[in-house]
Amino acid sequence: MERAFLLAGAKAVIASLWTTDDTYTIALMRRLYQHLVNGADKGSSLREAKRDLLEQFRNEALPVYWAGFTLVGDGAGAISK
Repeated sequence: MERAFLLAGAKAVIASLWTTDDTYTIALMRRLYQHLVNGADKGSSLREAKRDLLEQFRNEALPVYWAGFTLVGDGAGAISK
């Protein structure tokens, strides 16, 4: 799926390698976009969102819920407004 977006012109895609739980995905994506809005680059935003998820859910945040999210493409730049 990522390849289709990249071929269509997307510079970067964040996607999960496997099916994930909605509760953790929603929390992760909210934090990801908050970091992006605050000016962090895409790669850093994903990393920090994963750390935030671990802090929020502690022992309940098993890697299966967050580790599959990967960034493909150019992760260095921040989002443009």
